[in-house]
Formats: sequence, structure tokens, C-alpha cells
Amino acid sequence: MKLIYFPGFMGDARDLQALRLETWGFGPIEVRVETSVPHLRRRRSRREVLADWANELRHERANLVLAYSMGARIAAELLQHVPELADRALLLSPHPGLVTAAERQARYLQDRAWAMRFRSADSSRAWRRLARAWNSQTVFQSQPQQPQQPQQSRFGREEQRFRYARELELLGLATQADQRSWYREARGIKVLIGERDAKFRELWRELPHEVVPEAGHRLLVDAPHSLRNFCVELLEG
Repeated sequence: MKLIYFPGFMGDARDLQALRLETWGFGPIEVRVETSVPHLRRRRSRREVLADWANELRHERANLVLAYSMGARIAAELLQHVPELADRALLLSPHPGLVTAAERQARYLQDRAWAMRFRSADSSRAWRRLARAWNSQTVFQSQPQQPQQPQQSRFGREEQRFRYARELELLGLATQADQRSWYREARGIKVLIGERDAKFRELWRELPHEVVPEAGHRLLVDAPHSLRNFCVELLEG
């Protein structure tokens, strides 16, 4: 059994711990965690990054692709390049894409501003301020409890902050095409949206998806047991 995981922005393999892969009942599960790092070097556009990434994945084959947020948006595009990558895909809280040029321009300016903050946050105090600002965004406030803070070890090193900045510039929502047509036609793809994620519930109102009860945007944090069940159901099917 093989699982390919695309983390969200600033995520990594630790995101999967709450899913307790050893309890899924399929024996040992090989996990490949996909990262943008090798594909960002010397690339100047989203198209170049994704073309290079897709080329690397052409010989991979998994039973399930699991992806969250930015990772889910990237996985959706890579699955269009490499449809044989996996038998099934479970995409958590993906944005289907901006529709108008004005929306993309506004998001471009927003992502550029965040990228500048990541590059300039070169002290522990600056990283803490940045973490608080990032987590205070409206999309993360869909749960009544305090949102989980990213682990501090994910912040601070120079290569990390420049990587995060580059991801926002090259792989941010502003550079993504509208994917709604693909989502309507795709097979073997399941999209999950948190019940309390009001913004994304509206974005997906006319697109095929399933709702995870009592969860917000951060589904891996809010509803690991429900996600485990979805994964097992897809693999058994």
C-alpha cells in the first residue's frame, strides 16, 4: 500500500501522525511526502514548476493521494498532468481557483506582501509575530477553539523562509487557473470541506464535495478520525 501526501503551506510529514496509518488495516503503508523544494530552483513560473514536478512523478504509482490546502491545489493540477499517479485522491480544503483578473491581481499583491514578510522575518521575535499574523487570517478562524499554532521548528531557518516566500510567489492562488471544470469532470477524486469553513463551503456550493461535520479549514487538526475513515473507505472501494 502506498500513500502520496502533499502538505499544505508550511506542512510536512508530521501532519499525518493524527491519522494513525498503522490502524488502517492494510499492513505497512509506504508514505511519500511531496515537497516543492527541488522544483523551485531556477524556475520562473508556475508552469515550469509543475511541468518539472509532473515529469518526476511519471513513474510513481500510489493507491491514494492525500493533499491539504495549497498541497491539494497542487495535487489537483499534477493529477491532470499525471492521471495515472494514483487510484484515488482525497483533497482537503482546496480552493477551486479565482475567476476574475481583478481577484487574481488582489491575491497577487496579498501573496507578494506575505512573501516579503517571510523573507524579512530574520529573528525569533519576527517569526513569532509572523506566525501570529498568519494564524489570525479569517480562513483559520472557523473553529470556536483557539487555532493550532504551527510548530516553531518549522520557522526561522533562512532556507525555510525563502522557500515559503518562493512558494507563495510561484504556487500561490494568484497564479492558479480556475479548476472548476476539471473538478466537475474528474473521476476518482473526492473533495472534503469542513462544515464550519464558511468561505470554502460557499466556494464549493455548486461543485461536487462532501462536508466534514464539526470541522473548520484545518481538517487534519479538526477531524483526524473522520479523515481516517474517508481514507479507509476510499482504499477499500
